[in-house]
Amino acid sequence: MNDHSNVCEPSVHIYKINKILNIYQLYCHFNDKKSVLINKDKSFQWIGIGQYKAIQLDEINPAAVEKTFKGYFKHIDTDLKRHVKLFGGFHFDQLGSSYFKDFDLSHFYIPKVQIEIANGETIVTLIDGSQEELNQIVLAIENLDTLIGNLNITINTPEIASVVDLDLNQFKDNVLKATHLMTTSDLDKVVLSRKKRVQMTHIDPADILYRALTNDEFSYFAMIPSNDAIFITKTPEQLVKLEGQTYVTNAIAGTMDKNMPDAKNVLLNDEKNLMEHQLVTNSIVSDLKQVTEDIVYHHSPIIMENQFFYHLYTPISGKLQNASLLDLAKILHPTPALGGFPKYLSNAFLKEANEERGLYGAPLGYMDLCGDGEFIVSIRSMLIQGNEALMFGGCGIIKDSQVDLEVHETEIKFNPMFKMLGGKL
Repeated sequence: MNDHSNVCEPSVHIYKINKILNIYQLYCHFNDKKSVLINKDKSFQWIGIGQYKAIQLDEINPAAVEKTFKGYFKHIDTDLKRHVKLFGGFHFDQLGSSYFKDFDLSHFYIPKVQIEIANGETIVTLIDGSQEELNQIVLAIENLDTLIGNLNITINTPEIASVVDLDLNQFKDNVLKATHLMTTSDLDKVVLSRKKRVQMTHIDPADILYRALTNDEFSYFAMIPSNDAIFITKTPEQLVKLEGQTYVTNAIAGTMDKNMPDAKNVLLNDEKNLMEHQLVTNSIVSDLKQVTEDIVYHHSPIIMENQFFYHLYTPISGKLQNASLLDLAKILHPTPALGGFPKYLSNAFLKEANEERGLYGAPLGYMDLCGDGEFIVSIRSMLIQGNEALMFGGCGIIKDSQVDLEVHETEIKFNPMFKMLGGKL
């Protein structure tokens, strides 16, 4: 056990438990508001409970967020820095969204209790609390069952009461406008999105987390609450991860339904998808050159597999120079996989498209006091309010795109959200 206290700063206490605890049980145990982040292979699982401080701004300002976060802990012991995490995200753009009125353009907070499950152990961190309070928390959670398979759980199987497309005609019009513009300008690609409003007989965030944990899909899972709303994403897409000076990012663009005959080979040889993927890769590499000359990647994509799709995938890594994690997230966002290419043209088109993305497609993740952390791109996402879910799905548009095919692709991309809710179309 370690602790740190200063008259001008909050106390920070940590406790290490030498076993893997069950994040589902932890989620159900605590009553305060809870955020969750789980990486693709579930080797890193984190839950934040309650709130020590909120950092919420009416502008997208990564530098101000980072300065404020680190300002709360100016004298913290070095060995505690990696255990204190800031969690949250930025809106897709400065335009905001009427759908996301509960989430500020920069929306972060420092949970009072943070529990990290990784490397065969569980670390409990308590901020601005007493050692006695920490001891009580640890005693309670050590008695929870560690294996999800040992639990006698009955989760709800809700029914879909109604499904409404909010903007299908707008989406079709935007596809036509984009493809026409590409014949008369330098716009090569723009990513457009749709929304569905789904009423369920019942929505329980704990049930959604349980389904995410018992699903073998190779995707991140994240959940962040604000007031009566909860934003949830189950995304295959990492924006960037930083450990020390080593960054890892990737290009994911080009998608094919797994039900297509010989889907992997078709995708690897499909001109439209290969072109889309190359645009994304080239743009990311160009952005990285602003902060580093150390960029390592393969020039031909490989296949990433998820439950419903195959994606073209190129890992990219290197050493970062003279920049922070939040700087890098700002530089990379939006990648052409979520915005388009060239950026200035695609971003201008999206402003005219009136999509109101909010946190959809936006950077979401964490940073610790060492500056390390990871941000994901919140595609395959939904906003939960009561028994209503607002779902988001998008696709890349290039000049040869056909409206009906793009509608079909976005329709498929709603499936992961329906599955998380426990409903069936």
